[in-house]
Amino acid sequence: MADTEFGLLDRGEIDAVAAVESWAFGFSVPESRAWLERADLSNVRVARRSARVVGALLEIRMGQWFGGRSVTNLGLAGVAVAPEARGGRVALELVVDSLRAARAAGTCVSTLYPATLTLYRAAGYELAGSRFRWTLVSKKLPRDGSDLAVQVIEPGHAGDVESLYREVASGRSGYLDRGPYVWQRVRDPRGSEARGYLVCGASGELEGYTYLAPRGSEAERQLVVTDLVARTPGALRRLVRLVADHQSTVPTTIFHGAAADPLLFALPESAGRVELTDHWMLRIVHLERALSERGYPPLARTVDFAVTDPHMPENAGSFRLEVAGGVGRVERGGRGSVRLDVRGLAALYTGFLPPADLARAGMVEADEASLRVLHELFAGPAPAMTDFF
Repeated sequence: MADTEFGLLDRGEIDAVAAVESWAFGFSVPESRAWLERADLSNVRVARRSARVVGALLEIRMGQWFGGRSVTNLGLAGVAVAPEARGGRVALELVVDSLRAARAAGTCVSTLYPATLTLYRAAGYELAGSRFRWTLVSKKLPRDGSDLAVQVIEPGHAGDVESLYREVASGRSGYLDRGPYVWQRVRDPRGSEARGYLVCGASGELEGYTYLAPRGSEAERQLVVTDLVARTPGALRRLVRLVADHQSTVPTTIFHGAAADPLLFALPESAGRVELTDHWMLRIVHLERALSERGYPPLARTVDFAVTDPHMPENAGSFRLEVAGGVGRVERGGRGSVRLDVRGLAALYTGFLPPADLARAGMVEADEASLRVLHELFAGPAPAMTDFF
């Protein structure tokens, strides 16, 4: 069997890549090609055998919020392998090749939505956060919100909208610090066009915005909220009223995000259901940078890690994390009193489970004193994500 080579896409390979993606995910070849072109072909990484494309993935550069600070993040999407090359570790090796390139660029972490846990755990990813779907009955949404005026979002509003998103998202563990690709999915979701609306206060300052996209047939019409962000209670109530004003023609409204959201306090009654739709996974790419660039509580604490990483030996060994004033500093060495592999570190890093629960699951080994320190540093709101990529 020919050796597998990895590298960035040659633009002459786009049709071959689109065919591989089409077969893997059930889109037509033209749809797959259009998706890749919108994402920018320079972000496509491929696997080749005998100069033929046998695998591909899309790299998405962005950030992710942890502890109030944005860490650099490489999202992976569309990991696909041609039928004749499956079962030969092509997907695993392609993902690892992408991760090594990301580490060389100084990227802290990588996230993805898994089609399979086995593959990505083998690559060092672990379950690290959740995404929930809110299905709301439009007629149960209140229509007595504030009287703030609603305006259509124009191209000139983009900077203010993105700044407001970052202000709110920075306090929500796991939310993306969006790059161009994710913002495009908010504003122009696949299969429909979103329309944006904003509300401003008396002084003209932006207080909230939303993007709405109608979907479905006339009999099963839905309003999909691709984004809803409010800085003030008045803005939140007005945006909910904006959605509720569609109730005569749209029976159901769909919103994605965390299981708990400020939106709950704008609903006087139970207006629908909230259900888990996805878990996302995270991988530590550059251990020292990942631990030093996230935020922490304003405590003075020290913890020693002993980490194993089968694919990135640079992440393996003993490390000491010293936290002071909400900032972490990492150096090699220490007693290694907290023992875990790179997967366990991912679940700890995001706060997906409390450290004591990770220990019960066999993901962390540590004494009671060390577990208490880990809880002080890493436990917090359940990490969630509103975006899918």
